[in-house]
Amino acid sequence: MPVKMKETYLSWYKDRMSKILNPDYYSLMSSSVCEPWDLLESHRAMMSKDEFNERFQNSNAYGLPALIHRICDRYGVPERNLLTTQGVTSAIFLLSTGLLEKNDRVLVETPGYQPLWQSPMHCGARIDTFKRWTDRPIQQDMIRDLIHHQTRLIIITDLHNPTGYKITDEEILSIVEIMKEKAPNAYLIVDEIYRDFIPGRQLPAAMLDDRIISTSSLTKVYGFSVLRCGWIVAAPDVIENLRKVQILMSGIGSRYLETLSTIVFDHLEEYRIKTQQIVTKNRQILREEIGSMIQIVEGTVPEWGCVYFPRIKDIPDTRLLTDYLETVCGVLCVPGTFFGAADHIRIGFGEIAPDRLLPALGRFKKGIRSFLNDNRHMDL
Repeated sequence: MPVKMKETYLSWYKDRMSKILNPDYYSLMSSSVCEPWDLLESHRAMMSKDEFNERFQNSNAYGLPALIHRICDRYGVPERNLLTTQGVTSAIFLLSTGLLEKNDRVLVETPGYQPLWQSPMHCGARIDTFKRWTDRPIQQDMIRDLIHHQTRLIIITDLHNPTGYKITDEEILSIVEIMKEKAPNAYLIVDEIYRDFIPGRQLPAAMLDDRIISTSSLTKVYGFSVLRCGWIVAAPDVIENLRKVQILMSGIGSRYLETLSTIVFDHLEEYRIKTQQIVTKNRQILREEIGSMIQIVEGTVPEWGCVYFPRIKDIPDTRLLTDYLETVCGVLCVPGTFFGAADHIRIGFGEIAPDRLLPALGRFKKGIRSFLNDNRHMDL
């Protein structure tokens, strides 16, 4: 079971957000791509006032109709299976609040995104974990042994956060079959916030089976955390129950932000192409630079996504290292302890401009070597 931490990942991250815009710092801590606000402004300017108002001047009591229609059309989802949310973090909390009772059990992956287990824990659930590897499928026997008759939720990510590796539909369905056998009242939640990094249109995992719930948003792949546009895909009865809880949690969303989100969906492929151009270039830079650190850094840069989660050799807990990189080298990275893998470090390479990535990695490499040299006699 994960240990309850004094400092959460989200609070740690928020305390450093001001440094992302500070040119004296190089931020490798973001798990998103850069915000393409200039592109959205150009698309907004292309719209007539009447066209904008036609979407904006509608009730969004249960989500703006124009936005719901576009999400459903893009992902091949019936409208009765969709609930819009204010991002995925709030979606996970909504699912935890709406589906869990005290002492229910929740099975989550590790390493993993901290709110995926902290939200259920906050709702009184007991947390069990299973290992996700980067070089092999999820082990069915391991899942079978860990699912309890009190298990109510199983939570995974695709692409895996923080390693960026993909899970197959076959793996997902195998988990569902075991879940139905051992915990027939449970649901499998698949957070798909990174899934659009994979080329082509893929149906949400929730469309594979009624016991699967998908979550996603415009944040990671498209860079629009500012729009707070997220959604849940699930069976209609689940959506209806969640809607009742959502009213108590968040009341109603922003009609203006939802209208802007419809514009993003109108040009979604253009945004994704821009994203892929930056991430592909940065991934190549990262691979070349990390290749010279094979004696220190262990782990392959993933084919998809915008995060890299290597193990740092000879450092069992990277928190001191990330503090050193921040204060001495001006480089921001995320310590692996927030993901349940203390000897790892997460490098985000989607938000930083390519012309800043190379000097950032230069400081990163120099900083690690200096840290190891300065602390070679310490028990790290």
